[in-house]
This record gives sequence, structure tokens and C-alpha cells, in this order.
Amino acid sequence: MEGFDSKSSQGIVIKHEEFVVATFRGTDEIGDWLDNLNAVSQPGPLGGVHTGFYRALMDIWPQMKTAIRSLRRTTNGLPDRPLWLTGHSLGGALATLAVATLIDADETFYGAYTFGCPRVGDRNFARNFNVEAKGKVFRFQNNADIVSRVPARIMGYSHVGSFVYISEDGRLSTDIGWWYRFMDTVKGINADIGEMGLESIKDHSIDDYIKAIENYGDTSPD
Repeated sequence: MEGFDSKSSQGIVIKHEEFVVATFRGTDEIGDWLDNLNAVSQPGPLGGVHTGFYRALMDIWPQMKTAIRSLRRTTNGLPDRPLWLTGHSLGGALATLAVATLIDADETFYGAYTFGCPRVGDRNFARNFNVEAKGKVFRFQNNADIVSRVPARIMGYSHVGSFVYISEDGRLSTDIGWWYRFMDTVKGINADIGEMGLESIKDHSIDDYIKAIENYGDTSPD
């Protein structure tokens, strides 16, 4: 395992006997939020990308990529271990953009899972990304998670990857219409009235994502 830390970005590359994982840390410092707020787009891999997120990735990605190549390499110089990428919040944005750089460089990866990920690129980026990464990138959104709703579509940003929705009662689904999501969000907010915190902020907790995934398929009564 090797860690990487520069400015507001942190990542870890982990080697397993059968695979390599690159994981990116989520929002934790004020500097991270400054990256989030820098929502101006710039040319990037596969299309226009969020300037703050892309700069945050580039603070650590060159070093991480070198480590990944080394850990995947066999005696004949070819990658022999599958590469997986993951991240929560800002980390999900960095993981998504890291996938885009791999696609742009025609380098292989096996899959990516993001949790509470914001939008990271424009519509052109989304179209190219979804064609190249079809069936390999999964984006989890927990009910009213506010971070997954920024930057706004009106600013030209679009989500990417296969959408996995976690309902207010913790159920996972890949086939949810916008009206159901809206009503489920309202249900979650109403259920939260009188409790501490806002539902949209509470739903961003990585603990809630982990709980829903751990309970997936469990149909036993409470």
C-alpha cells in the first residue's frame, strides 16, 4: 500500500494478490471545498471538465499512476492485475476523472465505484465517457445527497456512469425514474423534520452508503 498527499488531495494505491485498487479520499478540509467551488470548466480528457476537480486530481495522479503501473506489471512488462478505482464525495470526482485519463490514454481498467459523487464534466464529456466506460463505472447516490446534485445541470454539467439509487428506506435500484426519486427525497426530508441535521447533508455520509450496500439483498424483518 502506498499513500499520496498533495494540497487538498489524498489517494492510496493498494496491491492485492489478484488486483490493484486506487482509492481517493473524500472532502475533509476547507481546501477541498475551495476545489469544489471552482466550477469553471476547462478542456480535459474526453471533454470539458470541472477545473477544481481536475486540478485536485493532477496534484496526485501522476505519482499514483506510476505506482499503479509498477504494481500491475509482470516480468514481460504487461499488466497482469485488474485495476479498480473508487472514491466518496470529492474522492468520487477524482476517481471518475482518473478513469477518464485512463480511457484517453488507452490504458485498461476493470471498473470503478463512486459514492456521493458530484458532476465532473460537461455533456460532451459525459457522452464520450459513457460510451467508453459502459458497464464498468457505477455511481451510487443515497436519496437526497446534496453533493451528488452539484455542479448544477444549468451550468452544463452531467453525471456519468451506471446510476445506482439508494432509497430513503435503504433499498438499492438501477431503474428509478425521476418522479420516484423526487417523491422519495420528499419522503426522506419529511421523515427528518425535527431531527438534527438536514437530510441532504446527512445522506452524504459514507456510513449510510456502506450500510445500504452491506444490507443489500437482506429481506429479513427488522
